[in-house]
Amino acid sequence: KHIDPVGTIAIPLLLLISSSGFIFGWAKPVPINFNALRSGKSGMIWVALAGPGANLFMAVCWLLIMILAINMNIAVLIEMGRIGIMVNCVLAVFNLLPIPPLDGSRVISALLPNRLAYQYNQLEQYGLFILLGLMFIGGFNYLVLPVVGILLSWFQFALLLLG
Repeated sequence: KHIDPVGTIAIPLLLLISSSGFIFGWAKPVPINFNALRSGKSGMIWVALAGPGANLFMAVCWLLIMILAINMNIAVLIEMGRIGIMVNCVLAVFNLLPIPPLDGSRVISALLPNRLAYQYNQLEQYGLFILLGLMFIGGFNYLVLPVVGILLSWFQFALLLLG
């Protein structure tokens, strides 16, 4: 029901075979009727920010697990916490890119006047190709990784304070 043959199987395999150093995939998007939202465009922004917000919440949960694991000296949980924080920070930042159909594009669309939002949303049919192109030319190194680095430094600071 949620498996997208392209995003769940084909793209991850292609990236694995191509030795791109970066593997990702996706499931079918959850259908959302933005017209049914009572708060209109601000509701669209909140819905779009829910995914990256959940990723940041999960990163905080992994931080707490990591702190407990450090205090109990459980190496495998410390490593799981480190990876959990990193993966969720990458996903949060990646999903905030303003490329349709990512969540960041929904925020931009909600902030634009209706006519411009309609034109901007037409990019969604090319979104996969834009993302793949960015990935293959190393664009994520310039767009995603610097922001992820900032987030990870905040988590490292929190670990120093709380650990």
